[in-house]
Amino acid sequence: MSKKPIAIIGMMGAGKSSVGQSLAENLCKTFIDSDEVIQQNQGLTIADFFNTQGEEAFRHVEYQALRDIITNYPDSVISTGGGCVTYPQTLALLQESTTLIWLKTSLGTIWARIKGDTTRPLLQTSNPQETL
Repeated sequence: MSKKPIAIIGMMGAGKSSVGQSLAENLCKTFIDSDEVIQQNQGLTIADFFNTQGEEAFRHVEYQALRDIITNYPDSVISTGGGCVTYPQTLALLQESTTLIWLKTSLGTIWARIKGDTTRPLLQTSNPQETL
């Protein structure tokens, strides 16, 4: 039986990293945060990458990073970026190659967790709560 990583999806601020770390610890698996991998690979923060290269380029890099994580760490728990499932190729990869867990969190809870967070490029708008 081949091992499949567990991938946690959900909106930004849903708790993917916190839940992922706890789940990995309880299952004795490796925890991997895909955003951290991307930042290490690119030498840029996610916000800086968005600002310099745009969302489309980021989604492509995100797909490549997730593909590499899935291939190289089959016995892992992966915390994905909140918008990864908006890229059809990434969603298909996750559906085919991982066990998916969707964290559904209310918008009120998410907003309480992330309001004022300037590291989230998609919320750098005139009305971030409406964008969310």
